[in-house]
Amino acid sequence: MPQDRRLALQAMLKELDASMPTMMAEHPDDEFWMAFAGPADEILDSAGAAEYDWAAGQLDEILRRHGKPVSPDDPPTDNWPATP
Repeated sequence: MPQDRRLALQAMLKELDASMPTMMAEHPDDEFWMAFAGPADEILDSAGAAEYDWAAGQLDEILRRHGKPVSPDDPPTDNWPATP
């Protein structure tokens, strides 16, 4: 997988992670998911086939870290950023 694409994805993920507290404050409840979907879709679109699963996993970790579980059974973790 191209290293420059991975670095670009990591930068996008880091920016999204940093924006989460503001996004959550400005977009409560269901509005949050609409606000999150924009940058998340951009990240996944940029990932390509080789990095798609990795990027999707990173998005899940960001959600968990900020108390937005992907499913009700997913506890928050401190595993972000995961390394390849």
